[in-house]
Amino acid sequence: MDEATWKISGDMVDACHCPVFCNNLLLREPLLPESGQAIQLPPNTKEEAEARQSGATAVPERPIGRCTSVTVWNIEAGDDGGLPLGGLHVAALVQSPGPLFSSGGWRRALYIDSTASPEQAAALERIFGGDAGGEFRRWKQWTARFLGVQRVPFRSEAIGARRHIVIPGILDLTTEPVLGGRDRQPFQLINPPFWKAPGFNPVVGRSVTFRFQDHGLDWQLSGRSCCGSPFAYQG
Repeated sequence: MDEATWKISGDMVDACHCPVFCNNLLLREPLLPESGQAIQLPPNTKEEAEARQSGATAVPERPIGRCTSVTVWNIEAGDDGGLPLGGLHVAALVQSPGPLFSSGGWRRALYIDSTASPEQAAALERIFGGDAGGEFRRWKQWTARFLGVQRVPFRSEAIGARRHIVIPGILDLTTEPVLGGRDRQPFQLINPPFWKAPGFNPVVGRSVTFRFQDHGLDWQLSGRSCCGSPFAYQG
């Protein structure tokens, strides 16, 4: 059976552990190259050592050679074979042992808006899971361990230039753009070699708050890198 034609567009935000802005945007390794191998960094604190012993995985304050990120998509318009998908949200957790653009070996999880109908949720899982072609086919190819899909409520609001996104009990993310120039406008990266929304120029920002708790992870990465832009995908 031929795959149904689908297309979605809207805006997205991507928050990660990088201290300034993500090295992946420049096709560079995260700080020190680790050749794509699985990494077990020594704990930086007593608390992190205890967390590892208990089965939780914390992100060290000095991330070396790996990527950790959460991406949230606000779908404003689109459909899958005529099934409307506008007005819904999707988020993805991605952990990579090296650069996102080349290393593979990802651990990935999806979160789909609980307001989606069963048919819409199935379509979004197929699209963002990589089974419907398009950009996310590559994501599936790079994924070594898929952690599953959850139906969750999303809260998303704009507060001036800030964006606040909440998945209760899992994600609390507030982002704001980095401002520059005489007129204090958002700092935009033009034609980055790598970006999760190909064809768009991301605004570089920082996470005012970034707390993620799921799959044995407990990240508290406030003050780190985030980027955002429109997106448009199809398959």
